[in-house]
Amino acid sequence: MKATNRCVAAFAILGALLCPAELLALDNLWTGGTGNWTDATWSTTEQPFYDLDDRGVIGSTESPGSPTGVVEVNSTIPTSDASPTVVLGNGLGTSGTLNITSGGTLTILAYASSGSSGDFETGLDSGVGLLNVEGTLAMDGQLSAATSADASSTVTLSGSASVTAGSGFLDRNLVIDGAHVSASFTGDLILGQSGIHAWRIPAAGASTLSVGANADLGGTLKLEFPDGAPAVGATWNLLDSATVDANETPGSGFGNIDQSAVPVAAGQKFVVQSVAGGTNGVWTQLSLEQHPVLVVDRATGATSIKNFGSGATVNFDTYVIGSSALGSLNPANWNSIAPANGWVEARPTVYDLSELNPTSSESIAGGSSIDLGTPVELPTPTAFGQETEDIRFRFAKPDESVFTEGTVIYTGLSNSTLTLVVDSAGAAQIVNGTAFTVSIEAYDILSAYGSLEFVDGTWDSLQDQGTSGGNWFEANVSAERISELLITGGLELAPGASVPLGSPFDGVNGKQDLEFQFAVFEDRRGDFDQDGDVDGQDFLVWQRGESPDPLSASDLSDWQANFGAQLISAENEMVAGKVWYSPGASSLAAVPEPGALGLLSAGLSLLLGATRRRMYPLG
Repeated sequence: MKATNRCVAAFAILGALLCPAELLALDNLWTGGTGNWTDATWSTTEQPFYDLDDRGVIGSTESPGSPTGVVEVNSTIPTSDASPTVVLGNGLGTSGTLNITSGGTLTILAYASSGSSGDFETGLDSGVGLLNVEGTLAMDGQLSAATSADASSTVTLSGSASVTAGSGFLDRNLVIDGAHVSASFTGDLILGQSGIHAWRIPAAGASTLSVGANADLGGTLKLEFPDGAPAVGATWNLLDSATVDANETPGSGFGNIDQSAVPVAAGQKFVVQSVAGGTNGVWTQLSLEQHPVLVVDRATGATSIKNFGSGATVNFDTYVIGSSALGSLNPANWNSIAPANGWVEARPTVYDLSELNPTSSESIAGGSSIDLGTPVELPTPTAFGQETEDIRFRFAKPDESVFTEGTVIYTGLSNSTLTLVVDSAGAAQIVNGTAFTVSIEAYDILSAYGSLEFVDGTWDSLQDQGTSGGNWFEANVSAERISELLITGGLELAPGASVPLGSPFDGVNGKQDLEFQFAVFEDRRGDFDQDGDVDGQDFLVWQRGESPDPLSASDLSDWQANFGAQLISAENEMVAGKVWYSPGASSLAAVPEPGALGLLSAGLSLLLGATRRRMYPLG
């Protein structure tokens, strides 16, 4: 029956009747929107077969009216009906999704006569491919999410998914969700440099991928722990392979570990290392360690190395404090460890302060610190927003010959931008610790872990306070984000001024993960192209009659008066502020709404959750 139907399809395509022995293998294209794998909505009216088709394609530019498709496998497809190579999303503007449910099984076979290589390709030539497996997927060839795929292409293995493949090349998004995923690759597995490889690790543990040959690690390892942060010292085996980065000397490992979604304490870092063991010979092992942290007071320069952990002792035998760009270090004020316990200074300069201990190491108990004096002298900015913090901290563990990048925590008010000050009770205020007057028209406070208390009575929003004549409005309010927007003018903050916001931070259960950003209100007269400066391009805009008052002398005068001005931020751009968790109740007095407001009338449109499109002031 398969051959007969395929002959009919070939006849319709080629205009000639081909007998079964002369069948020409072609792509079998999904022609429906959403449906089941065994539906007749394929271009041959039958599901793809390994001995008849070159590829089965879901989402193709060659399938008229069906550049997208969502297909489900919810039963066992017999091996006799196995698929050829499968492609999800083939070409720009296409999207293909395959969901293999917990009761589904799909087998993909290589077959030379049909041209099938037995691969599974998640996205090709800028197509979007989405593979979601909870059941069983077996293939002769390679499981891939290639570099040529759209960046959103994703392979997700969850629940009790079982996947076997000859090899793997995953250079887009990979999600290993849960403790019971089984994925085995006979040959090599490449986790590509452009990929984001996420492990969601519950309390039951991590799923381990089996690789019979080499595991080539690259890209970003993204970590999620849905049951809460693990304890320092915990380990998880992510891969079991014969070798790791065998073709690289030294092995590159993952380019980055993204732990932003894990509520860990200061100085707690995830690390990946290769450890002998497993069925194939080498574990790629993840562990959580407590690291020392460099603490710098912005105002005084007081500096210390601290262990923020409650139990684990941290050890190091070398450390380096660097300021490569600004030279913000003063060796004369450095209280080094040397010569105690064998420590030796290493040629201190304004760019580097370093010590090493060739015979022993330093230990810092949980909650303790080492005072290093006041060696940091942050420069005074010449303009608002000019970054002055470039301090870098590195250290070496006693049993390692390479540096580990450490964390730097600043305390006190920033001298270059606005600071969100949060005290131990959760009270917060925006403080201008700079020498510049600045006006703001919007602000965001973000918390990835939902540490914000946003209901009335906790967060005292500017809207609630009636600030700026009642023209502030709350937007996109949740435990993850509080934000407000001023619909006209700007709220002026003179040096030393502060704006109270009530107690929006959960001081008991909240994680210190807040991010603060704001939009600067600026007079943009003369910046006709709204690119953040006033230059020759703006004059050309005026000449073309495209300024607010076309070809007017007033617009030309605005351009001449502001020529060469470099604005703080381009249109609609949010500026990153600083966050300081004050150890006690804040000593900074909250003051009433400061200064005069820029009450320039403007043609504005309100965009909740974002900054406004700033038009030109009238008059």
